[in-house]
Amino acid sequence: MENYKIEKPAFKLGIPAKVAIIVVIAVILRILLLVLLPLRQTTELPPLSMLSAQFGMIPIMLIMITFLTITITLVLVKIQNNLKVSRTEMIFRSVFSFTLICFLAVLETVPSLGKPIEGEILIAFSDIIPIIFIGILSAFLNKNYTKSNFRISALFKNIHKAFIITAVYFVGRYLLYAIINVQSGYSLRPGPTFIWTLLLGFSIGLLYIMLEPGIKSDSIFKKALIFGLLIFGVYWTLNNLFMPVVFDMSSINFNPPFMNYVFRFLLDILFVITGVWLSERRT
Repeated sequence: MENYKIEKPAFKLGIPAKVAIIVVIAVILRILLLVLLPLRQTTELPPLSMLSAQFGMIPIMLIMITFLTITITLVLVKIQNNLKVSRTEMIFRSVFSFTLICFLAVLETVPSLGKPIEGEILIAFSDIIPIIFIGILSAFLNKNYTKSNFRISALFKNIHKAFIITAVYFVGRYLLYAIINVQSGYSLRPGPTFIWTLLLGFSIGLLYIMLEPGIKSDSIFKKALIFGLLIFGVYWTLNNLFMPVVFDMSSINFNPPFMNYVFRFLLDILFVITGVWLSERRT
């Protein structure tokens, strides 16, 4: 009588399971950093928003941090599934893509509100350390990698696309400053505002060229929409809403103050979509 060996199916985590595992650990790490880093000694917190006053600052902040973490994790896990690269390159693309933009996003308060840079850098580090963790862990949970050699020079072969996106975003942002008068250091701190705007635009361009190989679409316009709305847009919307949801930002010189943030993320998304579309049209 022949012996038959029953092979057990290989256990494979689906995207929801990967996202859940990563998000839980990343949020815990973020909370630990907020506790361990001396943020309150270096930054002056604004008054609480109505939501924070009603339900507590910690629960509202935790909800916003969780949504931001879910957004970034979903993007990286999905993109990594489409990348046909080595695990090392996968980690580099994932970590490098969001860390710079998140770091600079926090530092906007320096030129726009005149906050001391030391405290904002600490907050920025508490933001990007969990993102580094997300990029590394999501890559190790991903089995769709190749044995190809990793060459850093290959990552920047489309650097011209980043420059085009930077230029479009930079011009668009200055229209926001000059015409719509969103809160910025456009008048009081023109030098730092110029540098910050240029660097943020370039970080968005780098985000695109890092993740673009994982965007599966033959349509230039659809690719621009996927990146501008889903990859950049959802994160940027949550990032801009963080402060007015958690804190009372009525001191912002804009009427009504909440629209200061709405104009930012809506028009920034439009500038990015336009920049990606133009960068692809030029290639």
